Amino acid sequence: MKKKLSLLMAAALAACLVMSGCSKGGGESETKKKGSDEEISIGVTVMTLANTIWAETCTAIEDNCKENGWKCTVVDCSSTAQTQITQVENFIQKGVDAIVINPTDQAALETVMKEAMDAGIKVISWDIDSDAADCCLLVDNYNVGYEIGKQAADWIEDNLDGKAEVCILDYPEAGAEVIKRADGINDAITELSPNSKVVAQVSHQGSTDGGMQAMENVLQSNPDCRVVCSVGDGGAMGANEALKAAGIKGEEAGIFSADGTTEFLSKIAAGEPCKMSILLDDPLSKAA
Repeated sequence: MKKKLSLLMAAALAACLVMSGCSKGGGESETKKKGSDEEISIGVTVMTLANTIWAETCTAIEDNCKENGWKCTVVDCSSTAQTQITQVENFIQKGVDAIVINPTDQAALETVMKEAMDAGIKVISWDIDSDAADCCLLVDNYNVGYEIGKQAADWIEDNLDGKAEVCILDYPEAGAEVIKRADGINDAITELSPNSKVVAQVSHQGSTDGGMQAMENVLQSNPDCRVVCSVGDGGAMGANEALKAAGIKGEEAGIFSADGTTEFLSKIAAGEPCKMSILLDDPLSKAA
């Protein structure tokens, strides 16, 4: 399994790293000023907690804050920009020290993110490159996608004589960075498995349920599809359940993904269709 350093563990530690030098109004470090009666507070807003890796990372952030005696509030905007804007406005009103934001719509969120910065709040943009943030935690999503496709192409060569019907589970609603990941998958399949065919590219809506429904629909139209490349483990887990429900055994199909969630890795170990997931970083790890 290929490991890549990414935002995942960094997001879990971002509050620690930023707050160590966080100051309001350019004065003495706020961390040094605050005592037991005025704890450091951090707000986290994420697109959806239905996505396994985002949920795991938020749990890690909460645990990290608890260990440091900081207050942490995590909210889910259900992939709705206006809800997320309101959540950030609430964090500003409460006077939090830092906001970790996984923007559901970069353009829509930039104004309120700048308002938070103007209020002296440190803003960390999670997985989206933005000028309206003090820190952006990113991965090279195209190359992550290409590696997913490469691993799938290798498996097709070794197990399906170099020819397969492939489904790509994408999540364009999550923005340009995730679209780049899907582009990388497409290019790798095209270049490295030229006899294979991408028969479907559909959104998994960022969740296991969405991935299962999407894959069920793909199998209705393409019953011979045996290879799935997903931009994330959430959708991949759903595809795994759909393939099993269709009576397709682990050795007959391959699912390739990214995130390296504990649940997905357990399915690999159990010999299910799940075959590979790129561990970008482990949000549950205690190692920095």
